[in-house]
Amino acid sequence: MLSELRYHKKELALQKRKITESMRQVNAQARHEMSKLAGISKGFAGDVARYGRMSVRYQKETANKSNEEAKSVINRQLQDIDKKILWVSRFKGDGNDLNQSILYCSYCGRRVKEGEPCKSCGSIQTTLMPR
Repeated sequence: MLSELRYHKKELALQKRKITESMRQVNAQARHEMSKLAGISKGFAGDVARYGRMSVRYQKETANKSNEEAKSVINRQLQDIDKKILWVSRFKGDGNDLNQSILYCSYCGRRVKEGEPCKSCGSIQTTLMPR
């Protein structure tokens, strides 16, 4: 059961990386489109450029919305799997450091090290999850 949980955790981490990569591609494409419209600000061409920039921003946000939702679902699943792995490891006897706790970022839910800011959002506030 422990190996199945670890395998499932690796699968979810791979899915999360794919989603993150697709979000990077969408953002890069939006930056490229915005750079085409940069510097145009006056007259009729400026109005067209403003609407073009607005359109690019809207398309980027709608494309990333589903990715962000999927990523948050995967983060919750990863946290649940971490809890299950710890629970199963207690029965197996692998619990070398059962008295320690896991720190998670209070804002984004990412696992963080003690005394270090979160790598994704930069927050220093953490939530303690007992093992």
